[in-house]
Amino acid sequence: MWLYQLSLGVVNGLKIAGNLDGIYKPLVIGLLLLDHGWICCLLLSLLQLFAFPY
Repeated sequence: MWLYQLSLGVVNGLKIAGNLDGIYKPLVIGLLLLDHGWICCLLLSLLQLFAFPY
């Protein structure tokens, strides 16, 4: 159950982040962290490294 919630959060996060400028991505990711906890934090940090390299 938590795995479904986690993957849903990651997918929604990527959709939202894809629609925003780079300045808002950390804010969106921070908001997702509040919802899904530190495991999602780790996954989103890795995703940000690979999906949004600056």
